[in-house]
Amino acid sequence: MPSMTELIPGLPRIPNVGKGAINLIILLGIALYVISPIDFIPDIAFPICYIDDILIALAGLSYLGYDFRKMIGVKR
Repeated sequence: MPSMTELIPGLPRIPNVGKGAINLIILLGIALYVISPIDFIPDIAFPICYIDDILIALAGLSYLGYDFRKMIGVKR
């Protein structure tokens, strides 16, 4: 699949960011979303206010776990 810089010639070339940097950005994004006061479900409704935080954290951590398992070569 061609990259965006190949499809649109006017875009500047961005150096290749390693997979570790992308995983770190995802992990930091999860942490910032969990501690952020801005949520999909406001933190006023106490019992259900943490559902979106938990779902975002689980989705991000499961992606990172899958990527880590793929990196070390674990097969099911």
